[in-house]
Amino acid sequence: MTFNPTIVETPTTPQSATNSSNQSLMNEEGTISESVEMVRPFLKGIEDSSVLIDITGLPNQQLLRDALQAFNKNAHLNKGYNDYIGRVPRTRKYMNREIIETCWIHNSTGHQAILKGFNLKDGTFVKGFPSLPANDTILNVHLDRLPMEPVPVLKNLIRDRLSHFGE
Repeated sequence: MTFNPTIVETPTTPQSATNSSNQSLMNEEGTISESVEMVRPFLKGIEDSSVLIDITGLPNQQLLRDALQAFNKNAHLNKGYNDYIGRVPRTRKYMNREIIETCWIHNSTGHQAILKGFNLKDGTFVKGFPSLPANDTILNVHLDRLPMEPVPVLKNLIRDRLSHFGE
């Protein structure tokens, strides 16, 4: 259980003078590490083993759709299977964020790439998070009468207390 946003190290490349966006899908050469805070959604998937992607601050969703379809470019070489199967038509809300649910062939190259994260053509970093299984139980916990402690100390106290009930 975590009370903090997920910190992700994103691969970015330096900007060139001739091209304002020289980043490409899964570019690993000459990368510089940069931290980005992301919210990991704790949502049950409508489909089994689906991947949740936050699209709240995405300037161009068409670039994301094109990048997801690019994972299927060489499907004819991989026994005819597409890595990216599709997405659930409606978006979902989680902590005032807009989330799409995508479906993948489990442990395929594209599935692993989206879970690690990659940059779109315009330099926007995109990362997916696995959805919770449909048979999981999500509980709402109400905490009141908390002690007046500094936030880091209070987080540790809550974490220790809730660890008695499992993950």
